[in-house]
Amino acid sequence: MKKTFYSVTYAVWGSSFCRTAWFDSKAAADDFAAHDFRDAPVAHIYRKADSIRAAEERVAATAEEQNMSAQEMILRYKIALKIDEHGQPTGNLVVYRADKAALAAIKAAKPEIVSMLLEQREAGIRAEQERQKKIAAIPGLREIEAARADLINWKLEFDASFDSENGGGVGVRPKPKYDMDAMYAQYPRAKAYLDAQRFAASENDAKSAAGKKALDAIINGENYEQAIAAMNSDWATHCESHLWA
Repeated sequence: MKKTFYSVTYAVWGSSFCRTAWFDSKAAADDFAAHDFRDAPVAHIYRKADSIRAAEERVAATAEEQNMSAQEMILRYKIALKIDEHGQPTGNLVVYRADKAALAAIKAAKPEIVSMLLEQREAGIRAEQERQKKIAAIPGLREIEAARADLINWKLEFDASFDSENGGGVGVRPKPKYDMDAMYAQYPRAKAYLDAQRFAASENDAKSAAGKKALDAIINGENYEQAIAAMNSDWATHCESHLWA
């Protein structure tokens, strides 16, 4: 048993990469190749059942691929970059959901998909760096966080002293003295950021969403009082609507 298939290499508009389309009909291959930026069909004759089956999968993938961009594949098949132990892309992909036909289409478009994911990764890194710069620029935030951390560390030191031979409190430094209320009053945007951060860390999805929304507003320089008011209002509305749930 033998079967003939046809492949056509073609360029994709807006991409520097080429793809390969597969057909089990010479007429279909000729029709596809008749357009600009497409090579002439190349015939492939297979006799082994496994080779025929693989070619048929590529044909099926082509039929689906024709109407799907690289970005659509990324979203539909949950494609991500494979990351090594150092946190760097390996150049390979991780596909979380796809059948054999889809895998063939993904393989054909792999260079384009990798390039797109790398661009998205770099854009994400740049966006996070900008976000961190904005957070660091919030007046008083560093001072309040340092004071909170110092108080927490003192409490840990104090508690740990009870396990020592000398007894509780012995050898522990004096409790740090911070006027947190005064700091909150002096740096209200920082206080609002920390309140929104606490909401955002909640295990309750609705509360977390309200907090994240407020966080984004505060980080991006919007009115922090309005952001906190909206956060509390959203959470209160959710609680009221689920009062009897």
